[in-house]
Amino acid sequence: MFRLHSGDLAGNPALATPYGQKMIDQARQPQQNAEFRAAIAKLQATVRRMEAQRAYHITRRNRRLLIIGCSLSLLCHLALMAYFSMVHRAGPGSGGGSVAASFHLAILNEQDLTEELELTGFDELAAEPAEPDQPSATALELDVSSPAIGAASAAPTAMPTLGATGQGAGGGAGVGDGGGGLGGLGLGGGGGGNTSFFGIGAKGSRFAYIVDISGSMGENLKLRIAIGELCRSIEEIPDYSQFYILLFSYDAVKPPMQKGWTKARRSVVKQFTTWLRQVEPGGGTQPRSSFMHVFSLESRPEIIFFLTDGQFQDISAEEIAALNSRGKKVIINTIQFGDPNGQEVLRKIAQDSGGVYRFVPTGGIQ
Repeated sequence: MFRLHSGDLAGNPALATPYGQKMIDQARQPQQNAEFRAAIAKLQATVRRMEAQRAYHITRRNRRLLIIGCSLSLLCHLALMAYFSMVHRAGPGSGGGSVAASFHLAILNEQDLTEELELTGFDELAAEPAEPDQPSATALELDVSSPAIGAASAAPTAMPTLGATGQGAGGGAGVGDGGGGLGGLGLGGGGGGNTSFFGIGAKGSRFAYIVDISGSMGENLKLRIAIGELCRSIEEIPDYSQFYILLFSYDAVKPPMQKGWTKARRSVVKQFTTWLRQVEPGGGTQPRSSFMHVFSLESRPEIIFFLTDGQFQDISAEEIAALNSRGKKVIINTIQFGDPNGQEVLRKIAQDSGGVYRFVPTGGIQ
């Protein structure tokens, strides 16, 4: 056996025939295949280097954009802090003086920033007209004027003016029949953002809402007004604070998109408000399961807003105080909506927790 080489065949005039040329081509084929494979390997290596460089430049560009964005945000916050530090406003409790303002910077990590960009659509940047059939915050006017300042304003013909009386713990001039917190508004809790619910202000990082949706809430537009105020309240929470919502009748009802404590980002809050405005009243008034649930959360709330329009028998103020004693005390602000019966229990719940009680009538609605 012997092997012919392409060089030997090419110089042999005896093989200058079609058959001989075929033998020459076959002898050259292995060498051509090897060169072809080498060229492919070189091309693949070049492509990998280009992809690595592209990923490096993209990462570097994103990092630069993030640094620029954080720098601009920090400068804007510092400018606002410098501006507001020079602004003095009258204190709500003693008829004069100034109130120190606290500021909080919302810094999102890379994961939170990515989630926010995915949830927020560009169409949400455009202003959306208010739907005429939905209750708005302007339709609900709370009379929180102090008796020493003036009488309550008259109710408009379209919607009633809701009077409110409050009772809270702490110093400062109160509203209605009690004093507490900051001008009776019940500001309390640790660091965090501010919000309010039916005129009761609060400050904290985690806000829980327990709202009655029983059948009686369907009377006199009470549920519609309560849901409208709830939507306004969570929209007021800054995006670095969290909220948790429990509606109750016979049992606790959670919004389907609620998986735990929810950061109050604009796109997420919009999902909640859309769902809340579709809730219908029905069932009894049994808040026990809601209180058991909210006090069993791994991270306890700092503030609870509890609203009901009727009496309840399934849980007592003493039981709620016992639940609240198993850890850092939670401030519970209570709202008796429409019906004054049973307000002693709500007063006791608020008093035991250092919160604010408020009665909100619905007089004027027939």
